[in-house]
Amino acid sequence: MVRRYCCGVHGTRGESLCPACNALLEYARERRDRCLHGKI
Repeated sequence: MVRRYCCGVHGTRGESLCPACNALLEYARERRDRCLHGKI
């Protein structure tokens, strides 16, 4: 979903993300990996 958002709002192409969206995706992955409630 982040890739679709980045493409639509920031105009990125292909598999690349802008720096802001890439940072957001990494933050979300870290939060998911550290979740105390187990796997989602």
